[in-house]
Amino acid sequence: MAELTGTLRARSGPRVTSVSFLGGEGVAADSLDAEGLDALVEFAHWTDGRFEFYSGEPIHGPAVPGPFDWLLLEVCHRLDQMVRLEIPGALPLQAAAV
Repeated sequence: MAELTGTLRARSGPRVTSVSFLGGEGVAADSLDAEGLDALVEFAHWTDGRFEFYSGEPIHGPAVPGPFDWLLLEVCHRLDQMVRLEIPGALPLQAAAV
């Protein structure tokens, strides 16, 4: 997604997430149950699904705070904390390790 501008739409069963990019940077994210960074964390829980990328003007939505590299690290940090704290809905430790 290095320099892409547009919107990624992902589906997994009834779950839907949209992430908008401007010049490769995430600018907005939402899902049926969350917005912004929380939507990205929810999306990162998925183990399967399909996605499409629509290039062009990104869809405006709940903003995500910060550059892509920071967002990726923050999402990983939150997933790690959820596993460590055994928060419901978090992936088991074996599945979370890559």
